Amino acid sequence: MKRFLIIISIFTATNLFAQDVKTNEVFDAMQQEMKRTMTLSKTEPKIHFAAFKVTDAAELSIIAARGGIAQQNQIHKIFTDVALRVGNNKEDNSFFEAVTYNQSTIQNGGLSPETVRAGLWAASDVSYKKALDIYSRKQGYKNKKSAEEIFDDFSNITPVQDVKTYEKIPFPIDTLREIAQKTSAAGALKELEKFNTQVDIIEEISYYLSNEGAKYTRQDLIVQINFYAKSRTKNGFEFDDIKSLTYASLKDIPSLTVLENIAHDFAKQTAAFTEAKKGTAFIGPVWLSGEASARMFENTFIKNMNNTRKIIFDAGNGKFQYALGEFTLKENLKVLPVNFDVIDDPLQEEFNGQKMLGAYKVDDEGAKAETLALVKNGILKNLPKTRALIKNQTKTNGHAFVNWGQDLYAKAGVKNLFFFPHETTPIEDFKQKFMDYCKAEGLEYCYKISSRNVAGKSDVLAIKIDANTGEETPIYGLNAPTLNSRTLRDIKFAADDLTLYNIPAGVSYVVPSVILSEVELTPSQVYPTTKMLVTRPNI
Repeated sequence: MKRFLIIISIFTATNLFAQDVKTNEVFDAMQQEMKRTMTLSKTEPKIHFAAFKVTDAAELSIIAARGGIAQQNQIHKIFTDVALRVGNNKEDNSFFEAVTYNQSTIQNGGLSPETVRAGLWAASDVSYKKALDIYSRKQGYKNKKSAEEIFDDFSNITPVQDVKTYEKIPFPIDTLREIAQKTSAAGALKELEKFNTQVDIIEEISYYLSNEGAKYTRQDLIVQINFYAKSRTKNGFEFDDIKSLTYASLKDIPSLTVLENIAHDFAKQTAAFTEAKKGTAFIGPVWLSGEASARMFENTFIKNMNNTRKIIFDAGNGKFQYALGEFTLKENLKVLPVNFDVIDDPLQEEFNGQKMLGAYKVDDEGAKAETLALVKNGILKNLPKTRALIKNQTKTNGHAFVNWGQDLYAKAGVKNLFFFPHETTPIEDFKQKFMDYCKAEGLEYCYKISSRNVAGKSDVLAIKIDANTGEETPIYGLNAPTLNSRTLRDIKFAADDLTLYNIPAGVSYVVPSVILSEVELTPSQVYPTTKMLVTRPNI
């Protein structure tokens, strides 16, 4: 799942367009357009690799407040994208970005051979011009740079095929409307100024073809249920919070009763901050629970694991800027506590019976997906790799992904991760573990954070836990802590509550709640938003 669609129309029908086109008809149209594309380069540099992706996408979005439907939108789009390389496999591994983004060709209506060919025709012409731009920048850079280690630009593979025919999944609109209505009513507490539920469901059926013969089809479905709560403290400080539930299959959605309870509990927890006290500076252990822990792992590990090959940006005036994933230079170094392993297994489709959105069999360069033992006993042992070689690499490991609609080239990335601690504490005993640890550190209290805003730029809500009594006090006005790769090595304890998180970017990861040994929290410069009453002076 790559992107949420821009909503432009309102519909109520379950299916906007019947998918009467057959899979082989789509690939026939893609193959015909591939032949045309490969003839675009009449002279050097010629196209040596081309990949097409056609996406049949539908989205339904429902917003409800206090039990009433506020908005409902449904759309259907066809996205066509092209990734091209010009030159040859032996070019050096300088990886340039184009000056402008590579845009998808987007068409309204149903999928047909005509829409496929029209979309790819337009996309390939634009992509070819951008590929030439990248090539010229690469040549200019090669002529100016000092001697460096040179690696093949694009390794050979045995192309992989994984083609199935998928039927479109009817959206259960009435059920989703009821979920939005009932959960928004369940969270409409009097202490909250606003409580909304937004339900988004997206289905994408994708068709991939490369000039080397690799091809795949895949069907992605994601249902995201967001609860949004907003209120203010008694002294007028505004605060808000979001809770997200994301599922990759309709069967994974909990019952309406369970969702109502989740919404009510979230609303109740958020409403408690109307009685919150202003936070003060703190340095010490912090308990990251649920979504807060998930966001920490996402921002400190997953993002740093991507892009293992240096990307070069033309900064102008003959100067260049570079971008490289932080973990690329940390192989065989400690990146996590010794009792942690991390595995990227794109072939595992479920965890505890729930579907994982990040599973795949073929990557965006047509290579076979491989399972990677990324971290063993806290030591970084492996990196995701593409066909564009780097030091100590002889072949891809099937972890190349194109940011379709943005880039021409695939970049290394991770999609289906499992963070496994060797030792865990039962979640029902985790609070006591936290309190004991805080006392051992000589502290009277420590903080627990559950909000996904822990990795955001806004203020974060926290719970101050008395290390002796366990009393919990809501706290507002704390800046979100700084989270980076160093944070991972501060994990002291892990709970046994391994939970699957799917995110719309097409990534899945399984993580526990954790206790960090040292986090710095600072008070934010926040002010009440209530109007001040000033007595008119006597003049």
